[in-house]
Amino acid sequence: MGERLNRLLERPESRAAFLTPPVPVLVWEAAPRERTSKELLWVTNPRIRLNLPSDDPLVYRVEKSTSKSNAFGLGVTLGRAANNDVVVDDPSVSRVHAFLQLDGHSRVWHVLDAESSAGTFVGGERLAPGRPAPLADGAVLLLGHVELRFLAPGSFEAYLRARPAIPAHE
Repeated sequence: MGERLNRLLERPESRAAFLTPPVPVLVWEAAPRERTSKELLWVTNPRIRLNLPSDDPLVYRVEKSTSKSNAFGLGVTLGRAANNDVVVDDPSVSRVHAFLQLDGHSRVWHVLDAESSAGTFVGGERLAPGRPAPLADGAVLLLGHVELRFLAPGSFEAYLRARPAIPAHE
């Protein structure tokens, strides 16, 4: 599950647990704020955002979850459904949208579109379903209307230090 960056950094034990062992992360800069109301909202157009974006990004560790069960054991799944390893709660994201795999030989992460309805884009290019595309450090993924930045462990620490409103990781 994603963690709000401010919450992650305000508790040293949470920050240490999140950064150890060092794994890549996905950062959703414009993640919607959490709902404060319990009222039922009906939305039929997936382009309608129920919540305004927040200035507090969501951060997801790129790793296979041991507490969830899904049909894809060889990679990290991304999608709207709760059984994904990375749950991206946005109506424009498919239930199982894409997955990430680490190439064991080259140690390069790849993304594959899982035949999503809105497509998966890397650097503005739409991926063909099921065809792996390498992810460079800092690459921008677009799942539906959600933009995620892929950061290697060292780059994530640099990202933390560069955010002016949030104390740097020591």
